[in-house]
Amino acid sequence: MSAVHISLPERLREDIASYREAAFRFLRGELDPREFRSVRVPMGIYEQRRDGAYMMRLRIPAGDITPQQLAAVAREAARYTLGPLHVTTRQDLQIHNLSLEATVALSEAFYPLGLTARGGGGNTVRNIIADPLSGYHGLFDVVPHAKALTERLISESDSWTLPRKFKVCFAPGVETPFLALVADVGLIAVEREGRRGFMVYVGGGMGAHSKTGILWKEWVPEGEVYAVVRAVKELFDAHGNRRNRHRARLRFLRDVWGDEVFLARLEERFESVRSRSLPPLEVPPAPPVRGVWREVVLPLGDLTPEQAQALAELVAPFGEDTIRLTHRQNILLRQIPEEEVARVEQRMRELGLKVGPETVWDKAVACAGAHTCRLGICLSRNLLVALQRHVGALGAHPQVRDITLNISGCPNACGQTPVADLGFAGAARRLHGRSIPAYVVYAGASLRPGRARLAERLGVVPAARVPDLVAAFFHEVTERRRSGESWFEFYEREGRALLTSLIPSYGEVPPPEEDLRPYHDWYDPLPFSLLGKVEGECSAGLFDLIEYDLSQAEEALKEGRLAQAVTAASRALLITKGIETREDAAVLDAFLREFVGVHLDPGFGRVLEAVRGGGRPEPQEVAALVQAVKELYHAMDDSLRLPRLEEAHEASSAPTRPSPAGEVPLHDFRGVPCPINFVKAKLVLELLPSGTEVEFLLDDGQPIENVPASLEGEGHEVVWKRKEGASWRIHVRKAGS
Repeated sequence: MSAVHISLPERLREDIASYREAAFRFLRGELDPREFRSVRVPMGIYEQRRDGAYMMRLRIPAGDITPQQLAAVAREAARYTLGPLHVTTRQDLQIHNLSLEATVALSEAFYPLGLTARGGGGNTVRNIIADPLSGYHGLFDVVPHAKALTERLISESDSWTLPRKFKVCFAPGVETPFLALVADVGLIAVEREGRRGFMVYVGGGMGAHSKTGILWKEWVPEGEVYAVVRAVKELFDAHGNRRNRHRARLRFLRDVWGDEVFLARLEERFESVRSRSLPPLEVPPAPPVRGVWREVVLPLGDLTPEQAQALAELVAPFGEDTIRLTHRQNILLRQIPEEEVARVEQRMRELGLKVGPETVWDKAVACAGAHTCRLGICLSRNLLVALQRHVGALGAHPQVRDITLNISGCPNACGQTPVADLGFAGAARRLHGRSIPAYVVYAGASLRPGRARLAERLGVVPAARVPDLVAAFFHEVTERRRSGESWFEFYEREGRALLTSLIPSYGEVPPPEEDLRPYHDWYDPLPFSLLGKVEGECSAGLFDLIEYDLSQAEEALKEGRLAQAVTAASRALLITKGIETREDAAVLDAFLREFVGVHLDPGFGRVLEAVRGGGRPEPQEVAALVQAVKELYHAMDDSLRLPRLEEAHEASSAPTRPSPAGEVPLHDFRGVPCPINFVKAKLVLELLPSGTEVEFLLDDGQPIENVPASLEGEGHEVVWKRKEGASWRIHVRKAGS
């Protein structure tokens, strides 16, 4: 390995050849979609929302890419897509809107350049990240360590077959900790008696269940970096939860064992690795810092292939160590001679690019969201555009512009919401009987060792009201934040209380008959709906709605509104039965029919009958009902299956008739909206033996787009789908046990 290049293993060439074979077998219909996905995703190729469109995620170790590499990527990408290149929060480079054939061609074209998408997805060692300003601040430049570790790990076969993704981060110093405390392994540069080494944090990570890492080692010499990471990887490989992907990350082992046992087992594994006398990493000296840096602001993390080629040509005369992708989705140009700065900045302006960051918007982060990601709930990129348009100049105020603003389109935290000064995570809520796009508000993160904490959840706001909330909050910050006060100090002193007090004022929207805009996501002409597409992600938005109803039940109970508490608790889980109704009486009737005596004690019928008859139920009985529904919800798995009372027997309520061929039952879900049609289909399949075949009738549009993909995500096989007039028929085979 040189200081700027890593060597890709020869085995990777074989992996690319195997991917080519699998891709063309899939295109010929010879390979099952689920089997192909297991090959495609670890190669860094993801399917986008539009059928037949794919995204390739190139891993760029530490975000460090040479001008020659960037120019070549831009040239090759331009051959296959009209879209921009995209910088991610993990310093990867993504290419969107590719055909499957193009992903094969690009995989082959990038290998000779020392670039690969292998490990850009799947249960693998993901791109190793490092502070892009490493070398300009901190104790020493840790990028060579990140690249040397990448070279070693991608040559090991067990890096591609882990229980779940595995993330490593390098930071150049305790005062510049970067994202080391929210990684599976975080290594922070420290020196002891003149010797270089690292402080090691383990078991952190971001997602639906984020957690800061715990300190494992105060200091290890740099020669033991590989042994440290190898030990963690081996422990994860041996004990990670491969049965439940929702609890498969390394940090969940801390929950299972407790931190003390977790660290003890890790130490045992480390001693085992050390006893094998494995060679240390070969870390070349970092290129000396010869000039200054400038940050290129990329709107939404995007730049055109033409802009990428021009930037590469601009800095190529300054050397190979001149471009780093940042976790704020910008580009850092390095090693610029002082006498060339003015010319570089002028050329950037000519390219339509801005030098920054000068405002909060210049470093704001938004993940892909529902625009292209099949897991997205909200259009997170559109929200960032709306914030820039509606809040605008406030983002440039001296008391505001240093705030980090992060937006994720769902709870999975690809926009790094848990580490934001101010963050928003996409969700769904129900108001006036309709689902609306909404965002959970987070604030107050700190990643300094000794005072580390994730952003706090402060409330939920409809998507339509987020710009109003941010404008009001920023205005107050400009008035109240003291000169020289850090953001963390202001947040602790006044910011938390201020934001918490503002959120309730922006929690409501008019009913749809008065204003339809809040029932659409930002700049989306279609009404908001839960567009779960794969891996059972229809349920992600449903969980939000359930939790919202439960919170409404608890609030009503606390305020003594007993009838409303019973109705809200009853409504919460109806959606798991494919039932959605706005009428209170219908809610109570459905809950009595579907839950009381089936999933809950028959005695709860008295409470519902009292409310239905206009009487006043006993507060203790209402509290018991709300608690029972909450416990039932927590007992529900990620596929919406609820535990049943032993004596209960439930039959499917779906309208059924023999199919014309007389071979399999046909269930008619035309006229049933998303995601209720998906839930009803799940309920039908739950009652059938494995391998049973069944057919469903679905409407055109969202139903045929969503339901088949979500059923495949549950493991079922969609054998075929066929257009019949204005609707569709799909033939499904239930998954094996």
